[in-house]
Amino acid sequence: MSYGSFVSFSVDSACVNMELGVPSENDTFTISSVPATGDLAKLLNSPDFADETWRVQQFAIWTITDNPTRDGYIGIGIVVGTGPSDEEIQSIQSVFVSAGISTDNYQALQ
Repeated sequence: MSYGSFVSFSVDSACVNMELGVPSENDTFTISSVPATGDLAKLLNSPDFADETWRVQQFAIWTITDNPTRDGYIGIGIVVGTGPSDEEIQSIQSVFVSAGISTDNYQALQ
């Protein structure tokens, strides 16, 4: 494959920024050559994060990128989306701690 070539495949995704829409099959996804930094890099490199459900992973990312309040998450779901359950918030807290991320900086984890 040469530089600038395109590959097509499907991935389950939501936007890194909570307030933006869910990407559709018509959206282009570009992998950045600039790596994530700070807490987001710690999260993405955590083995515990990789083992979590897709919902917990997405809410954990939004916790860092958008810092919502506990009830401020946009819902994820097929027909009617819901924010994270209490169990999912506990999973996010656990992943943050294991990744070395302070939960003190994030409103939903207070």
